[in-house]
Amino acid sequence: MTSKRALEDLVDDLVLKIGFKISDNNFTKNLIYYLNSKHELGSDNLNGGISLVSEEMFKATQNRNNKDFLNYYEAIKSEIGLSWNEVTYDELGSSSANAIIASMLNIQAAFYDDKLLPGMAYDEQCTFYLKLIQNEQYFGNTEKENCEAKWPITGNSSGRDFYDVTSSIKTFAIPLPLLSEENSYFGIKIRLDPAEGAWVGFSDNCRYSTVYKKANREIKAIYRLEDYDGNFQQPTEKRKIKICIRFEHSDPEEDFSQLYLTEYDWLPAEEQWDDDGPQFKSLFPRSGESINPEEGLNIKNSYEAVKGELMIEEAIKIDSYYEISDWGSFTNNDEQIFGENRGLTIMATWSIVGGLLGFLLIIIIIFLVHRCCKTSENDPMKLPSGTRNSYAAGNSKSTESDPQDTLPPPPAGWMRRSIRNLSKIVQKTPPTQRKLPAGYNMSDFA
Repeated sequence: MTSKRALEDLVDDLVLKIGFKISDNNFTKNLIYYLNSKHELGSDNLNGGISLVSEEMFKATQNRNNKDFLNYYEAIKSEIGLSWNEVTYDELGSSSANAIIASMLNIQAAFYDDKLLPGMAYDEQCTFYLKLIQNEQYFGNTEKENCEAKWPITGNSSGRDFYDVTSSIKTFAIPLPLLSEENSYFGIKIRLDPAEGAWVGFSDNCRYSTVYKKANREIKAIYRLEDYDGNFQQPTEKRKIKICIRFEHSDPEEDFSQLYLTEYDWLPAEEQWDDDGPQFKSLFPRSGESINPEEGLNIKNSYEAVKGELMIEEAIKIDSYYEISDWGSFTNNDEQIFGENRGLTIMATWSIVGGLLGFLLIIIIIFLVHRCCKTSENDPMKLPSGTRNSYAAGNSKSTESDPQDTLPPPPAGWMRRSIRNLSKIVQKTPPTQRKLPAGYNMSDFA
């Protein structure tokens, strides 16, 4: 059986060689640590091997056309000598390398599909872990309690420091506390080592374009749920806002760069342990879940009780609309926009659809008009007036092209029938009211 330390080194090696752009926030290493604590590291009972990914999740990592995934596939083939699309689910149990790759690809896919991601705190990672094994009966019903008791803790003396490596670019998605009546936290504090090459932004999805500021070593972000007069501003919905950290390899003398997070705490700072044990908070609500007035009042009471501790001048402030109202100590830092465009907004999409429907309607109208005009070709009385008068006068068609004379010659005998009809009209009309059409004279009816 491969040792825990050897597997952790293999994680670092594969992450660096394949160049995964989205950090798993140490989840894969923590999973190895946790399985080892349960004496399950070399077990044959693990579906998906040490990755624990389900077969459905595994298949979602294959045959993707995203540019990043195509790059991953090429690097994976160079590493394992086989196309990832040809790897079978059963091979994850027999190959630690394949299982680690599956774990990392599963997180890349979750990031691009806007699904659940592992946070950085142990309770957040347990939430992600339980999602992996939700259809796995082997672990039993007490797995939630086991995970929360034994999962390694990131960022303090009870666990181990977090770090990740990159030879190009790495993105970290770290959730802020959820605004809800069960939660008494309204901010987060993170310490980076080093801060060089790191940028910080805030978004509900770190994949998409957002404003980033050059990072300071210490990042403090808090919700400021009041206006400038101190009046409470209730949020109307729950949002999965994340700190987005973009880390670039920038040292030309090194093959890769490492980013350590040496501190990770929620604000306001509280005792980590009390008589009831650790507090576990869900940071993953349904997107857009509303906050009713009663819950809003509970959030207000919690906020009012701790807002004095949240008056941190250097902290980044986020208002009740989940927008940055003050960059704090980051205000004068360099600024850039990173990420993909979100694509068309709903309004823009409907505008394009409306434009296409309008264009189609115009085409239909033109077709109907054209069809209507073709039905009049054999009706001499619907010929253009200039053409009809010219033929009535007995004139032949001019050698010069008249733009109005675009119809073919009238059918044989049409002039005789027209004169007979006009003669009847003239006979029934008193001489004083007779007015012949242009191009006719009385001698035509003699």
